[in-house]
Amino acid sequence: MQSLGEPVLSAAFEAQLRHHWNVERVGSLLKKHLARERAHWKPRKYATHTSSALQEEISGVQRDYTVRWFSSIANLFHLPSEVLFLATTLLDEFLQLVRVKPRFLQVIACSCFFLAAKMILDNEEMPSLASLIRCGGCECSVSEVRRMEKVILERFGWDLTRATPLDFLHAYHALLENNCESVLGHEGPRKIASLKQLWESKLQLLLAQNSVLANEKPSSVALALVSLEMEGLTPHWLLITVALQSLVGSGKPENIIRCREELSRHLQMSRRRQASKRKMEPDEEEEDCIYDSIKKLYAEENHQSTGQATIEVV
Repeated sequence: MQSLGEPVLSAAFEAQLRHHWNVERVGSLLKKHLARERAHWKPRKYATHTSSALQEEISGVQRDYTVRWFSSIANLFHLPSEVLFLATTLLDEFLQLVRVKPRFLQVIACSCFFLAAKMILDNEEMPSLASLIRCGGCECSVSEVRRMEKVILERFGWDLTRATPLDFLHAYHALLENNCESVLGHEGPRKIASLKQLWESKLQLLLAQNSVLANEKPSSVALALVSLEMEGLTPHWLLITVALQSLVGSGKPENIIRCREELSRHLQMSRRRQASKRKMEPDEEEEDCIYDSIKKLYAEENHQSTGQATIEVV
């Protein structure tokens, strides 16, 4: 339970954050992320069907399979998490703008991933498009991906700068690391610094949950995760949540609480699945299962229509 003195502490902590916001680079970056979120983000509702028969639109299951494929490819090429998160953000936004049939999902996914890699990586770090297609088990050609890249770029006005949940997580982490002594004590900065990779890993687990990532603002998802993690560190977790939420204006408090509950449920389910898989099968078989799922997903339509049929714009 929050103590009677916490409203004062919360106000002081928020004032401290606002000082950091106004004078430090992280505040400027966070403002840019918020501006990009307001400009580009919209909620996306995916179809709930799982049957392959007569599918006319991409389902949430297919979207989540695709994001798992993104994760596998990013790991295979040792790419940074920023590529994975940007590719997912581009995919969700494109599918919000354009109505496509499932048979186009593979070439769209390859294009979004390769465009994200171009945005994040230096030229010498880039995998070739041919190797991405080959190692990813894709059935589309290089020319088909190139054509789809142009379609995506034109729909986005040739601007691929987007705010991802990872961007907000990094900003929140930096704010807390530099301002947490008042609520976590002298060891606070060291504790927060040590948790960055863990928080990233948990956020990555949530990427393949379309009910959360496609329906909640990136700023809200990151804040909800930070709130969950701070609850395990300090009884002052609520004041930290409220201070950050007030600082960025990331939705109503009740929306953050609802998002927290959704994230907690999905993370618990993920832990149970991982524990079960460790008992039943090696990591290599798990990765093969992901590739098999992707191949089955995209084998439902004949490949020859991929580069020829039209895409219906919403």
